[in-house]
Amino acid sequence: ILSPPAEYSFDRIAKQRGKIVDWDAGLCLEDNAMLSCMKPRDRVTFISAGPNAQCWAAMGELQVYKAPYADPRQTEDPNSKYFCPGDDKPYFRVPMKFARKFARE
Repeated sequence: ILSPPAEYSFDRIAKQRGKIVDWDAGLCLEDNAMLSCMKPRDRVTFISAGPNAQCWAAMGELQVYKAPYADPRQTEDPNSKYFCPGDDKPYFRVPMKFARKFARE
């Protein structure tokens, strides 16, 4: 999982230990396809992107808490950028929780 700190930082997740975070991959279809394949207890590396996405760092791990589910934003609001008419629902959310923070040198 890749996230700029300004959007959702790993430190924010670490402070919420025990809290379930419903993670989404935005509008990227490839990332959503990956999310749809996750299973409970899978471990996911959290990568933080620096300014202008020029430097990245693996910050720690999240653990999948429950199976992925279709993102409700794709059916609820026709004005949403996630709205998808028809049967194909390409966007997913995955409940995850903090697992561990990597040591820094």
